[in-house]
Amino acid sequence: MKRFYWGLIVAAGLTGCGDDSGGGGSGGSDAASTSAAQTTSDAATSTASTTSATSGSGGGADHSELFLCVETDFEDDIALGGPGFDPETGLTGEPQEAYLVATTQIYLRADKLDEFGSLAGAVLETLGGSEGMLAFGIGSSQTCGLARTLSIWSSEEAMLSFVMSDAHASAMVQAPEISFTGRTTHWEATADELLELDWDVARAKLEDVSASY
Repeated sequence: MKRFYWGLIVAAGLTGCGDDSGGGGSGGSDAASTSAAQTTSDAATSTASTTSATSGSGGGADHSELFLCVETDFEDDIALGGPGFDPETGLTGEPQEAYLVATTQIYLRADKLDEFGSLAGAVLETLGGSEGMLAFGIGSSQTCGLARTLSIWSSEEAMLSFVMSDAHASAMVQAPEISFTGRTTHWEATADELLELDWDVARAKLEDVSASY
């Protein structure tokens, strides 16, 4: 279905780095770029309406109440998978002792869809060739105007290499202009833990993380 495609602008931490950092991956950059171009205004408008009702407008506004929205219509837009991970069997490459998992959530400004689309295309193109990206998934809630990303990397170094790419660095700088707020984090996981990885795990990891802006 149509969803605003936050995709991988935020997947590696558009909203920041460190304990507020995330990582992203892509198993098909052409399809992802097409989805990015089909960003829907409905979800973005929902975000704008919610924010207006809870925290007003203008720079420096407190958007913390957005995080309280219940994602009753949350759906997988892209199921977790990629060049190094199969959702049915788990990791497909040579086993490692640990992997890096990253997750993000973010809320789009309704009047910044064009800017978002431009940033998304550039970031997705870079991500498609990122070494060490094993898998990614994207989900969203139109009711909350929310998108989430979940990704698996071979290492923190691999994720940070993508984070520091020109396209992603540009997206990070512009994040506060095209979205209301967001948060992101990453952690290490074993191969067995990756088999249990889902959106509930991602939500729990973000629960106590502060908003990045």
